[in-house]
Amino acid sequence: MQMDKSEIADLLEEAAKNANHWHAIGTFLRKQDLKNTDYPLWIFVYAFEYMYVEKSNDEYRGRYGPFAPLIETVSGVFPPPLTKISEESLSTWAEILNLSKHPVVRSRLADLLWVRKWGQRPDLFAKVAIEAYMQVPKGQWDEIERALGLIRALELAREVKNEERKNKVIELIINEAKQELSLTERRSDISLRLIEALMDLPPEEIPEDVHELLKSAREVYSSDVSTVESVLELMIKLADPCRKNELRKEQINRWLEEAERSRGEGQGLVYLAHLQHALELARNFGFKEIAEEILLKIQAIPEEELGLSAITAEVKIPKEKVENFLNWFVDAKGWPESLTRFGFYGPPSGDYEQNLEEVKQRSPLKFLMTNFVLDESNAPIFIGRDYEENIEIEVVRQETLGIRIFGNLATDILQRIVNKHGMPEVENLSQFFTTELIPPEIAENIAQGVNWYFKGEYDVAAHLLVPRIEAVFRNIARILGLAIIHEPVGATPGGVVQLGKLLAQLKGRIDESWRRYFYNLLVNPISVNLRNRICHGLLQKTTKEDSTLLIHLACHLTLLQTEKKESKG
Repeated sequence: MQMDKSEIADLLEEAAKNANHWHAIGTFLRKQDLKNTDYPLWIFVYAFEYMYVEKSNDEYRGRYGPFAPLIETVSGVFPPPLTKISEESLSTWAEILNLSKHPVVRSRLADLLWVRKWGQRPDLFAKVAIEAYMQVPKGQWDEIERALGLIRALELAREVKNEERKNKVIELIINEAKQELSLTERRSDISLRLIEALMDLPPEEIPEDVHELLKSAREVYSSDVSTVESVLELMIKLADPCRKNELRKEQINRWLEEAERSRGEGQGLVYLAHLQHALELARNFGFKEIAEEILLKIQAIPEEELGLSAITAEVKIPKEKVENFLNWFVDAKGWPESLTRFGFYGPPSGDYEQNLEEVKQRSPLKFLMTNFVLDESNAPIFIGRDYEENIEIEVVRQETLGIRIFGNLATDILQRIVNKHGMPEVENLSQFFTTELIPPEIAENIAQGVNWYFKGEYDVAAHLLVPRIEAVFRNIARILGLAIIHEPVGATPGGVVQLGKLLAQLKGRIDESWRRYFYNLLVNPISVNLRNRICHGLLQKTTKEDSTLLIHLACHLTLLQTEKKESKG
């Protein structure tokens, strides 16, 4: 049975009276007798299932605007992107908007119509949405959703340059923030969002009340060091240069105090994590002396306080098997075939599915506990908090072990190849590395890197190889139709897509075990991470094993080629 417009409006009013956020209206509508996606109510399910995207989420808002699909998977999104909603549906939204009285219904429909710039005067929809957002009732309605509504109202008022409505919204936000800070229930996610919205105004328009709100927030949330840090960050944005340094030192001292409070039996890693964060702040803010003092504190932590213990394992491989393995690479017609065999071997990290199954066979209890991953200086770089995260950590550890073992053997392989076949000329190496996916100019630099490697200049070799390997992956991504640059969005400049994201996007397009090898070797912070450690200056000097692994990867890239599909005549 079809519904007329007044029946739809009545149903939305009923849903809004019992809802506590916009999504709840969509949920209510989906419980009706929706026969198929052509049924009129579906376009209203879509309207209320959109997720509001805050301005701070640059990437997502850049893709979808202020209202994005609630669900996004490899098979599609739900609801459809707002840009895909038909003119007929927009017209129906406008008709129901005129029939509706509830501010929750009016705010969402009017805002969507404004975003789509529908009709001859879309600015009128923006004004309707602003008024409706300001009237969203307190009490039953979810407080964070109500706060986001006010923040959105301020954004709309600025977009349509409506000073009267903008001032009304600002007053409401100030009062709402004050009330939040006066509550015994600490909800920093609400109060700080409201304050940040006010600080997003042009400097000359930021209300004086903001300074008092920030001072109050620093006092109210004083027991939560992470929240205090956020408050201080906001205060720094408004402070003069001298005051900025005072506030930055306060940030550092807060973490140092928290570190001392957390120090005790079984809390060594927490103590270390807080000190590490304080160190990071000191370095970022340019407080060299303070950073050195904190570093001394970190270095002075006894290993037993961290609760760490070394675990060693010994695997004995018969010498005959090792020799047969090494000689397989060398016993070729010449160095080109040997390097081809070298690149063909692997992936050194092993088969992903086998690694995953082996890890899952271990005690499940360890995967339910918090798992700290530390770097070479015992600083935490990743924390596994649940089963899935800890499984991934263990798989990466196993893959990394395989890579490191092969790295030691690979140095011997390359040396034996040169001992038997002689050192290749750079020109010949350039030809070897030139393929469909590796242009001659990149191949020449890879050849120069290999040449420096055989001269014993492993650090020079690595610095030549890393950017060229990255260039090859960018070329592969481009050929596969993946974006290798992102466009500017508003005031946010465009730029290149990070290598880690490119390698993540290759999932499903190349063998997964090899893809993980590339990712672990180059950019995974909890694995070998060579690309980032070299390019970010985290390695004082690249080892022979590291450079050998880069050559292995370069050799493997010569074997990759695009799939050619035959046309049917």
